[in-house]
Amino acid sequence: MRAFLVNITDDAVGAAADIAAMIGVEPGMVEETPFALVGPPSKLIEDLIARRERWGLSYIIVGDDQIDAFAPVVSALSGK
Repeated sequence: MRAFLVNITDDAVGAAADIAAMIGVEPGMVEETPFALVGPPSKLIEDLIARRERWGLSYIIVGDDQIDAFAPVVSALSGK
């Protein structure tokens, strides 16, 4: 699954609101879609585990501009 909207930040609420405004949807839609990952690494880990349980998604692709910031998420989920 390609995550098109990735923002690794401590301000998940603000980032989701900014993305929502940019694409013309409600912030809740950004938080619920499997195509977005928004928040600090701890939230992304929880979200990815929930998505795996809900939709069976276990492979996530992020853009090369997010690789370094996403590394703690990969490390935490490795082997799980």
